[in-house]
Amino acid sequence: MHSKANDLQGNLPLFYQYNPKGPVKGKGSIVWAHSTSRDLVNWTPQKVAIYPSQPSDIDGTGLVQPQSSKMSAKNRRLLWAWLNESSSVSDDIKKGWAGIQAIPRAFWLDKSGKQLVQWPINEIEMLRTNPVHLPSQDFKGGSVLEVSSVTAAQANHYNSEIGFLLVVINQTALHPFNRSSLNPDNDKTTYGTFVDVDPVHEQLSLRSLIDRSVVESFGGLGKSCISARVYPTLAINEAAHLYAFNNGSESVTITRLSAWSMKKAHIN
Repeated sequence: MHSKANDLQGNLPLFYQYNPKGPVKGKGSIVWAHSTSRDLVNWTPQKVAIYPSQPSDIDGTGLVQPQSSKMSAKNRRLLWAWLNESSSVSDDIKKGWAGIQAIPRAFWLDKSGKQLVQWPINEIEMLRTNPVHLPSQDFKGGSVLEVSSVTAAQANHYNSEIGFLLVVINQTALHPFNRSSLNPDNDKTTYGTFVDVDPVHEQLSLRSLIDRSVVESFGGLGKSCISARVYPTLAINEAAHLYAFNNGSESVTITRLSAWSMKKAHIN
């Protein structure tokens, strides 16, 4: 996990989610288990790699059926998963399908040795186009900044002090989050997470991948992840707007804010 695909005994490690208390997923029960194999057929269980310190979804909220695989060419372990629908069953029937694949992620053990880090695979950066870069600036409490000229977007921003938010608005003006969907039948669960960073020595960072039906966010360079489905009816194509805003009382310094539009992927 730290350096090589195989350890000194020639065993291939596999890390996967598992509930040691039974087949039903319960809060605080899911762990990152660890097994090894010499032939990829017969597996030997090892000690659990990571126990959750808090009752939470290790995958990052909406991910389901996660599978990991080893990519030996780049010595990476990738996480493949699906995202649940948050729409009603009747809407799924009308569409004729339900569930989409999340952006594939690479994951590894953080340098602290205390947790796994997840990050979108580098290959998706090949889809970037129409870059928008904003210079370093102070961001006063209560201020709002529109990031213009960005469509289905990938946004990266780094902030030296207190956190701020980035949001895609489903209307032509800013409104409270509880009005983020005009469909009353959608699941509107609020997601949140904490990021373990030292603001004295580390910058706070957020990377968001935004599609017309998904928002995936990675905080603290992948230490915390949130994936959620969105169902805009007004914020579609050119009608979608991207804002960064500081709801705190203190000013923050945005050291870098970059955004790109994303081209469609060609899948063979």
